[in-house]
Amino acid sequence: MMNEAGETAPRQLTSWRQVLGNVLALLSGTTLARVVAAIASVLIARAIGPEAYGQYSATLALVGLTTILFSLGLDSWLLYQGGKDRENLTLRYSSALTVKVLLGIVWLAGFWIVAPYLDQSSFPWILIIPGALALWFEEISKLGWSAFTVRLRNDITLVLMIVAQGAFLGMVLWLVSQQVPEPASYMRSKLLAASLGAVATGILAVRRIGLRAGWSTVRSTLRGTLPFAASVAFTTIYGRADLAIVASQLGETAAGSYAPALMLTNALFLMPAAVYGVALPILSRGNEDKSRVWMRRASIRLALAMTLMGIVLGSGLYLLAGPMVHLLYGQEYQASGAILAILSGVLALRCSSTAFATALVAIGWQTRRVGVQGVAAMLNVTLNLLIVRQFGLTGVARVYVVTEAVLLLGYLVLFVLWMRRKPVQQ
Repeated sequence: MMNEAGETAPRQLTSWRQVLGNVLALLSGTTLARVVAAIASVLIARAIGPEAYGQYSATLALVGLTTILFSLGLDSWLLYQGGKDRENLTLRYSSALTVKVLLGIVWLAGFWIVAPYLDQSSFPWILIIPGALALWFEEISKLGWSAFTVRLRNDITLVLMIVAQGAFLGMVLWLVSQQVPEPASYMRSKLLAASLGAVATGILAVRRIGLRAGWSTVRSTLRGTLPFAASVAFTTIYGRADLAIVASQLGETAAGSYAPALMLTNALFLMPAAVYGVALPILSRGNEDKSRVWMRRASIRLALAMTLMGIVLGSGLYLLAGPMVHLLYGQEYQASGAILAILSGVLALRCSSTAFATALVAIGWQTRRVGVQGVAAMLNVTLNLLIVRQFGLTGVARVYVVTEAVLLLGYLVLFVLWMRRKPVQQ
């Protein structure tokens, strides 16, 4: 990239020491936030029991499946575009925020209309409405966190994450101390904490990033984010559809047994997610400023490191699954231990697939990546609907592992194809 004088602009974050430092900074914040969120989830599960917890978690899964209608993958889009062109981060963040807020209001209105017509035994109206509002506020916060990540201000992201989750944990602790058994009270607490987090993030983002948007920018943002929206949609489907299917086909009690294992697995996804959040802007910038040889080496090193991480995390989760569930949730959730052991395979595969996904997005192959995700999402839903009644919760968990394996294989094929392509002559 050239500056105004026609000289090459200084390259930032080219050393692996700098990359590791930023990954660890984001990882520490994400880890603390996820640990606090996991503690809150465990406390809720123990306080309200498997059946009510099934309603609580299934409702969040169902609502979460539809957030793509307004989130549109804007967080990943901002990481990618911000990494390429940090000078226009304010404009890009502002336009993305405008899209999320306006479409989110329409999405909330839609849920308000359809909520009374859902199966009230699994997805009660009293949980749907505050749950949708909570996820809307969380999506707004995530966009601000992405902007801070692009600016390499992960210290701010760390504080914001912990404040939001810490507030939620504090409310949960108070409700538990009062022996409140209704899941709606905990959902309202989630809403209050999420709204506080969104307000705090918005204030800091305005001060540190700024706001500046025009309708022409909003339109270009909507066009640019389409591949990322499709990607997030498919990710959401094969990451949350299983719990919604379990709740609708097997009932809230079965969902209450599946949800703890899924929650613990998702909590450990924070490590590959942190790497993705830091590495994507770096690789995107490197793909613009550096040589193809650098990009290949950086991507391969990332893949090797993430594969090793996956082996360690997956093996550890498999060995500790049963004792972990018993210690955290108690005897009532014993069935969750076997499910968690199966889902350890998802964690192992996710680390590797995240590395290849990061490289594919950075080189501009997001559209091709979406094709692989679409195949995985359709396979996940189809297999789950076919086997859920016959094979139950363990069958659903194995389908998740198969889906992740298909995803990794598809990403690997695309990466190899890119490696074999002849470089374009400059």
